[in-house]
Amino acid sequence: MVIDDNSNDETVKIATMAGVRVYTKNENKGKADSLNYAIKLIDELADPNKIAYLLSIDADTILQANGVQRLLDYFYGHNYGGVTANMDVANRENALAKSQVVEFSSIVGIIKRAQVAMTGTMYAYSGATTLYAMAALKEVGGFREDRATEDISIAFDHSLNGYDAGFFCSDV
Repeated sequence: MVIDDNSNDETVKIATMAGVRVYTKNENKGKADSLNYAIKLIDELADPNKIAYLLSIDADTILQANGVQRLLDYFYGHNYGGVTANMDVANRENALAKSQVVEFSSIVGIIKRAQVAMTGTMYAYSGATTLYAMAALKEVGGFREDRATEDISIAFDHSLNGYDAGFFCSDV
Protein backbone atom coordinates (compact mmCIF):
# COMPACT_ATOMS: atom_id res chain seq x y z
CA MET A 1 0.00 0.00 0.00
CA VAL A 2 1.02 3.60 -0.50
CA ILE A 3 0.03 6.34 1.90
CA ASP A 4 -0.22 9.62 0.02
CA ASP A 5 -0.14 12.58 2.38
CA ASN A 6 -1.90 14.85 -0.09
CA SER A 7 1.23 15.22 -2.21
CA ASN A 8 1.39 17.28 -5.37
CA ASP A 9 3.78 15.03 -7.28
CA GLU A 10 2.96 11.96 -9.38
CA THR A 11 3.07 9.43 -6.53
CA VAL A 12 -0.62 8.50 -6.79
CA LYS A 13 -0.51 8.15 -10.57
CA ILE A 14 2.64 6.02 -10.56
CA ALA A 15 1.49 3.77 -7.71
CA THR A 16 -1.96 3.29 -9.24
CA MET A 17 -0.45 2.39 -12.62
CA ALA A 18 1.70 -0.21 -10.85
CA GLY A 19 -1.40 -1.78 -9.31
CA VAL A 20 -0.63 -0.62 -5.78
CA ARG A 21 -3.49 0.35 -3.48
CA VAL A 22 -3.22 4.04 -2.61
CA TYR A 23 -4.71 5.68 0.47
CA THR A 24 -4.78 9.45 0.14
CA LYS A 25 -5.11 11.57 3.26
CA ASN A 26 -7.11 14.80 3.15
CA GLU A 27 -4.25 16.89 4.47
CA ASN A 28 -0.53 16.62 5.02
CA LYS A 29 0.06 16.23 8.75
CA GLY A 30 3.63 15.02 8.39
CA LYS A 31 5.45 11.78 7.84
CA ALA A 32 4.95 10.39 11.36
CA ASP A 33 1.17 10.79 11.00
CA SER A 34 1.26 8.98 7.64
CA LEU A 35 3.33 6.12 9.05
CA ASN A 36 0.96 5.76 12.01
CA TYR A 37 -1.94 5.77 9.56
CA ALA A 38 -0.28 2.88 7.70
CA ILE A 39 0.06 0.92 10.95
CA LYS A 40 -3.63 1.55 11.69
CA LEU A 41 -4.67 0.43 8.19
CA ILE A 42 -2.61 -2.74 8.47
CA ASP A 43 -4.37 -3.58 11.72
CA GLU A 44 -7.79 -2.89 10.17
CA LEU A 45 -7.35 -4.44 6.72
CA ALA A 46 -5.01 -7.36 7.22
CA ASP A 47 -4.21 -10.01 9.76
CA PRO A 48 -1.70 -8.05 11.87
CA ASN A 49 -0.03 -11.33 12.88
CA LYS A 50 0.94 -11.88 9.23
CA ILE A 51 2.44 -8.41 8.66
CA ALA A 52 5.89 -8.41 10.25
CA TYR A 53 7.48 -5.36 8.60
CA LEU A 54 6.67 -1.85 7.43
CA LEU A 55 8.79 -0.27 4.68
CA SER A 56 9.03 3.49 4.80
CA ILE A 57 10.39 4.86 1.55
CA ASP A 58 10.28 8.38 0.17
CA ALA A 59 8.87 8.86 -3.32
CA ASP A 60 12.23 10.04 -4.70
CA THR A 61 14.24 7.13 -3.28
CA ILE A 62 15.38 4.35 -5.60
CA LEU A 63 15.78 0.78 -4.39
CA GLN A 64 17.65 -1.90 -6.28
CA ALA A 65 15.50 -4.79 -7.53
CA ASN A 66 16.46 -6.94 -4.52
CA GLY A 67 16.67 -4.07 -2.03
CA VAL A 68 13.73 -5.08 0.17
CA GLN A 69 14.97 -8.67 0.39
CA ARG A 70 18.43 -7.45 1.35
CA LEU A 71 16.94 -5.34 4.15
CA LEU A 72 14.85 -8.31 5.32
CA ASP A 73 17.88 -10.61 5.32
CA TYR A 74 19.71 -8.18 7.59
CA PHE A 75 17.10 -8.69 10.35
CA TYR A 76 17.88 -12.38 10.80
CA GLY A 77 19.75 -13.11 13.99
CA HIS A 78 19.43 -9.55 15.32
CA ASN A 79 17.09 -7.67 17.62
CA TYR A 80 16.58 -4.76 15.25
CA GLY A 81 13.68 -2.35 15.51
CA GLY A 82 14.52 -1.27 11.98
CA VAL A 83 17.14 -1.58 9.27
CA THR A 84 18.27 1.22 7.01
CA ALA A 85 20.91 1.48 4.29
CA ASN A 86 22.54 3.71 1.73
CA MET A 87 20.11 4.54 -1.04
CA ASP A 88 19.98 6.38 -4.33
CA VAL A 89 17.86 9.45 -5.00
CA ALA A 90 15.95 10.00 -8.23
CA ASN A 91 15.36 13.74 -7.89
CA ARG A 92 18.51 15.41 -9.25
CA GLU A 93 16.95 18.33 -11.09
CA ASN A 94 18.44 21.28 -9.21
CA ALA A 95 21.38 22.11 -6.94
CA LEU A 96 19.45 21.39 -3.73
CA ALA A 97 18.30 17.99 -5.00
CA LYS A 98 21.82 17.15 -6.18
CA SER A 99 23.18 18.03 -2.73
CA GLN A 100 20.79 15.44 -1.28
CA VAL A 101 22.48 12.78 -3.41
CA VAL A 102 25.84 13.75 -1.90
CA GLU A 103 24.30 13.76 1.59
CA PHE A 104 22.82 10.28 1.25
CA SER A 105 25.69 8.64 -0.59
CA SER A 106 28.52 9.94 1.53
CA ILE A 107 27.77 12.01 4.62
CA VAL A 108 24.91 9.91 6.02
CA GLY A 109 26.78 6.70 5.29
CA ILE A 110 29.90 7.93 7.06
CA ILE A 111 27.94 9.12 10.09
CA LYS A 112 26.00 5.87 10.40
CA ARG A 113 29.12 3.72 9.96
CA ALA A 114 30.90 5.77 12.66
CA GLN A 115 27.96 5.45 15.06
CA VAL A 116 27.81 1.67 14.60
CA ALA A 117 31.59 1.33 14.95
CA MET A 118 31.73 3.43 18.12
CA THR A 119 28.53 2.40 19.92
CA GLY A 120 27.29 -0.76 18.21
CA THR A 121 24.08 1.00 17.14
CA MET A 122 22.82 4.19 15.47
CA TYR A 123 21.05 7.25 16.80
CA ALA A 124 18.71 7.55 13.84
CA TYR A 125 17.32 5.58 10.97
CA SER A 126 17.32 7.08 7.50
CA GLY A 127 14.09 8.95 6.89
CA ALA A 128 14.40 8.15 3.18
CA THR A 129 14.33 4.34 3.46
CA THR A 130 13.91 2.12 6.51
CA LEU A 131 12.35 -1.29 7.01
CA TYR A 132 10.77 -1.43 10.47
CA ALA A 133 9.77 -4.45 12.55
CA MET A 134 6.03 -4.06 13.22
CA ALA A 135 6.37 -5.57 16.71
CA ALA A 136 8.96 -2.93 17.63
CA LEU A 137 6.79 -0.12 16.23
CA LYS A 138 3.77 -1.29 18.20
CA GLU A 139 5.76 -1.80 21.39
CA VAL A 140 6.81 1.86 21.42
CA GLY A 141 3.37 3.15 20.41
CA GLY A 142 4.25 4.02 16.82
CA PHE A 143 5.86 7.21 15.61
CA ARG A 144 5.84 10.38 17.70
CA GLU A 145 3.85 13.00 15.83
CA ASP A 146 5.05 15.86 18.02
CA ARG A 147 8.63 15.63 16.77
CA ALA A 148 10.15 17.13 13.64
CA THR A 149 12.38 14.12 13.07
CA GLU A 150 10.46 10.84 13.19
CA ASP A 151 13.56 8.89 12.12
CA ILE A 152 15.56 10.05 15.14
CA SER A 153 12.78 9.75 17.72
CA ILE A 154 11.73 6.23 16.66
CA ALA A 155 15.34 5.01 16.81
CA PHE A 156 15.61 6.53 20.29
CA ASP A 157 12.34 4.89 21.40
CA HIS A 158 13.50 1.56 20.00
CA SER A 159 16.80 1.89 21.84
CA LEU A 160 15.01 2.61 25.14
CA ASN A 161 13.01 -0.59 24.60
CA GLY A 162 16.01 -2.83 23.93
CA TYR A 163 16.05 -2.78 20.12
CA ASP A 164 19.09 -2.06 18.00
CA ALA A 165 19.09 -0.02 14.81
CA GLY A 166 20.59 -1.88 11.84
CA PHE A 167 22.59 -0.28 9.07
CA PHE A 168 23.21 -2.24 5.91
CA CYS A 169 26.53 -0.79 4.71
CA SER A 170 25.74 -1.04 1.02
CA ASP A 171 23.30 0.41 -1.45
CA VAL A 172 19.93 -1.29 -1.47
